[in-house]
Parts: sequence; structure tokens; C-alpha cells
Amino acid sequence: MVKKTDFILGCLLGLLIALYFYGLKIIDPHNVQWILKGGDSYQHFIGWAFFKNDIWRWPLGLNPHFGSEIGGSIVFTDSIPLLSIVLKFLLPPLSAPVQFLGLAVMINYMLTGGVLVLILKKLMSSTFVSLIIALLLVSSTVMTIRGIGGHGHESLTAHWTFLYAMYLLLDGGLKGSHFPYFKWAALLVLTVLIHFYLFVLCAPFFVAAHIQYFIHSKQLKWQQLLKQLLSIILTMSVVLGLMYAVGYFVLPIKSSLTSEYGSYPASLLTFINPASSAWFLNMESSKSLSGFFSGFSSAIAGQYEGQAYLGLGLIVLLNITFFSLLIRRVSLLWALPMAGVCFLLSLIALSNHVSLYDQFLIYDIPPQMAAWLGMVRASGRLIWPMFYLLVILAGFILSKNFSTRSQVGILLLVAILQIGDLSAWHRSLRARNHDYSNVHIDHLKSNQAFKTMISHAKSIVLLPADYVDDYQAYSWEALRAGIPINTGYYARNPSPEFFAKINVPQLEKIKRCDLNPSVLYILRRFEAKACPGQDVLHTQYKDTLWMIKTGS
Repeated sequence: MVKKTDFILGCLLGLLIALYFYGLKIIDPHNVQWILKGGDSYQHFIGWAFFKNDIWRWPLGLNPHFGSEIGGSIVFTDSIPLLSIVLKFLLPPLSAPVQFLGLAVMINYMLTGGVLVLILKKLMSSTFVSLIIALLLVSSTVMTIRGIGGHGHESLTAHWTFLYAMYLLLDGGLKGSHFPYFKWAALLVLTVLIHFYLFVLCAPFFVAAHIQYFIHSKQLKWQQLLKQLLSIILTMSVVLGLMYAVGYFVLPIKSSLTSEYGSYPASLLTFINPASSAWFLNMESSKSLSGFFSGFSSAIAGQYEGQAYLGLGLIVLLNITFFSLLIRRVSLLWALPMAGVCFLLSLIALSNHVSLYDQFLIYDIPPQMAAWLGMVRASGRLIWPMFYLLVILAGFILSKNFSTRSQVGILLLVAILQIGDLSAWHRSLRARNHDYSNVHIDHLKSNQAFKTMISHAKSIVLLPADYVDDYQAYSWEALRAGIPINTGYYARNPSPEFFAKINVPQLEKIKRCDLNPSVLYILRRFEAKACPGQDVLHTQYKDTLWMIKTGS
């Protein structure tokens, strides 16, 4: 039986794990130093910071000052629209930069721990055993490599979203009484306000829950079918309306329909391979998630998105429990709907570039299907529910085939192996999250020439606009100066043709020295000469030319 205290204990467990990995400093809204180390966290922060300082627009998430020539939104900087919009209402514009990313990670760890205990207590009686398994999962690689110090995707640590979808599907199968329309609608709304991939992960469980309820319903089938279809249509209408309101559709749809499906898949061996091409596993101090196994090179470089190494402890747990089925069978019928959805998501995660060890096979799929699947180009992320399901199934079998004392003994052994295996990875993660020495984005504040030029500027123009390797330092200075910048880095960038329409006319004007007044031009990878004139300030900085016309 599930109690509120079980959920609270799970949340406290998640909080303690988050504090261990990240410390308290990241919760401080005025602590942006760790973000100025760069990476994807900076992209999420700078999008929010420009959005906070801008006026209200429609759609609500429109963010033209960050990418004034692109017209993006907080959706495309992964700035967690839910928190960005709420906090913009509460905070005064043009105030000192504040961040909520650290708090978001803490909340996600808490809720993930809480929902995991809800699921586990639904299937077993021991709270202690549930908490141990939850501990192993919240500290697992699929959580820790995703957030701060790893890939830097704070919103994608919200694993509680699809876990709650799994819980609702499980709860409906066990009860079979009434359909929780409001809970499902609220969950799907939350996912699109946090991150699109979370919606993709939850939506199939939503459909499966409707199918399950329809099969179990005692009402006339056609009446129930109509009711379920209307529920799906209404819920999806609300979701699409909210997606429009927060800025999902401000960029051309074809920006999302890429040809990159299969570039970031999961591997068939993802659960046992601790190595990948992720940046944090290509350092002198860290080459593998495992302290015992070096792993093997991925067949596809982008498979770091589908990395889901279980850890030695969880691998041992799966072997013990699944081999125990040979001695004593346990009914797993309750898991069929959940397993069906996880299997479908896993197929999409593997993509049409199926890899085993260092070999992979590509099979053709229709071009239109490939384009639409390109919306989830980082398809490897869709392996996460299967990761959790395997461990949840192992926990259930453990509770059925072993005594409570044996369960605790096995889990203590599993925990020792897991901690030993992942300890080096956990230490490197903690070290990065407590290191504030590598702050490099604000290096221009001490450059006197740049300070003089930006004091005359009403906007910054980076050219070429699609070269964004150094956008971080210039966008930070634009934010500090309270002026827009013409481009930035997005989760979905416009096409090369789109950028050509920006670059070609601007660069031609610069060649003719037809400069717009009060625009600070940052020219990189382009052979430009400084324009003559007493009202033109210019400086060569490394391989970049800064130039501004101060007169009218």
C-alpha cells in the first residue's frame, strides 16, 4: 500500500543525492559563476536572461533580443518555459542576472525519487527495499550524465514526468476503475512546458492508458471509444495551444524536420557499455563511467545521447532476479502495457542505424517518416523508460522470490558493487560541480577596447551569423549592456539557406563600408578590412575584427 510518507521519503532521498552531487551553491539564484564555464547550461541561462529583460510579447515565449535576426523563443534555448514565464511575471526586468537551473535540478531529483518510490511501493511491501532501489536509480548514469557537470541538460533530469506516466498506466491496470483524465492532461501540459522530449516520452503511455481502459471498460464499446477519442483530441488540442503560446512554432517547421534521425541513437549494448564519445568521458581524468570496465568505442559518435550504462550492481541484480524465474515463476502480466510502450520507444531510440559493438547496420525508411522522426533526432534518449522498467521488474521479482532478509542482503551487495563501479564517475562529477576556476565567458569585461566600443552600441551583430563557436562571450556582454544580439545557439537552428539570407547582404554592406550606426560588428572567419573614418572605431582581436560606427 502506498502512503504519502513513502512519496515524501523518496523526495528526501532524491534531494540528498542532488546535494551530494551538486552542493547548495547552485540553488543560489545570483550564483551564475558555474554557468559562465560554458556548455549547454549557458545556452539555457542566456535565453532566459534575455527573455526576462524583454517586454511581454506574443507568443509569450518569443525572445527576439537573443537572435534578433532569427526570431527564436525560450523553447529553442531549452530555457524551461514553465519556470521562465512564471518567474518573468515575478521578477523586475533589467535586474541583476538570476538563474533557476540549479533549483530545477534539485526539484527534478526530488520528484524522481518520490515517484520511483510510488511505483515500487505499488509492487512491493517493504519501504526500505523500495528506498534502496530508488537510491540506485536516482544516482544511476541516466540521471547523472544528463544534468549539471554532464551534458548540462537540466530540464532533461525531469525523469519524474515519464515515470509518473508509467505509474498512471500501472495504477490504471491494477485498479481499472476510472480514468484519470485530469492527471494525464496536467502531466502532458507540464512536459511541453519543460522539454519537448519529455512529452515524446509520456505521450505513448497516455495512448496506452486509453487503450487499456477501453479494453477493461464495461460500458458499450462504441460509447467508450468515442469518449476516449474525445479525451485524446481535447487533451492534444490544449497541448498544441500551449505549444503555440510558449513559442514552439516561431521557427519554420522544417527546422525541426531534420535528416538527422539516426545520428544520436542508442546502441543494442547501451546497458552494458560505460564508454561513449561524450565530452566528459574524453578527459584525462575520466574515460569511462565504470571503475571496473573501460568499455568500447561506439559505432556512431552521437550514441552518447543514448548512453544508459546500468552499472555493475544493477547488472548483477538483473541477473539474480531473472535467473530466479527459472526456479520460481512470477506473473508479469501487469507489466505488459508498460513493456509494450517501452519496447516501442526503444525501437525508435535504436533508430534505423542499428549498432552492435563497433558495427552498425543502416536500413532504409521512407523519407517522410525519416523527416518526422528527425523531430527526435536525439532518439537515444527514448531508451530511458526501458532502463527504469528493467530495474523495476527486477525489484518486483526480488520481492516475490526472496524473503525480506534475503532481499536486503542482495540489495546491500548490489549497492556495494554499484557504488564501487560508479564511484570514479561520481567523484569526477562532484569535482566539476564544485570547481569555479574555469570561468571564461566573461573575459571581455577586462578588455578596454571592447568596453569602449560596446558603450556606443545599441546592438551586436555577429557575422557570419551561423558561426556560433564564440557566441557565449558576446551574448554575455550584450546582456550586461542591455542590448540585443543578432544570433545565438539553439536546440534547432534554421537552415543554411536561412542564414545565407542574413549573412550575404550584411557582409556585402560591410565590404562597401555601409555600416549601420551604433551597431557593434563582430566579424569572424571573414576577411574584412577596417572601414576608414573618424567616427569608426575598430580593433583586431585574435582572428576577429570588431568595428562600430559611432556617428549617426
